[in-house]
Amino acid sequence: MAQTRFSGPVASDNGFIGNVTGNITGTVTGTVVQPVSAVTAAGTNLSTAAALSNGVNVVASASGTNGVKLPTAVAGTTITVYNSAATNGLIVYANTSDTINGTASVTMEGSTWLQCIATTDAVWLTTIFTANT
Repeated sequence: MAQTRFSGPVASDNGFIGNVTGNITGTVTGTVVQPVSAVTAAGTNLSTAAALSNGVNVVASASGTNGVKLPTAVAGTTITVYNSAATNGLIVYANTSDTINGTASVTMEGSTWLQCIATTDAVWLTTIFTANT
């Protein structure tokens, strides 16, 4: 597929179809669809945990000792994690020099949603929601 590159402000009266990459600043109106990724929990520390991507992450196979890791914090980024295990906890690690709720990791219970918001380029803060299954 051909790419079109712009070097100044871009506006459309009819919307955009396809992927928009790069940094977006300003107001975005309309429906913004977050990508949904299926992730399998892995490892027992930051270096061996499964990597999460931006958007919504549905995590399977949490055992209470394995986990996932957030990407490097960029202020304003939001990542949502769902632990699909019914009863097992899932460890969510902040990336190398970042923190999550002031620590290196948090544990979320089974069947819960964790919304992670980067408030600075080094700090993730979270809110946990219980799934209604």
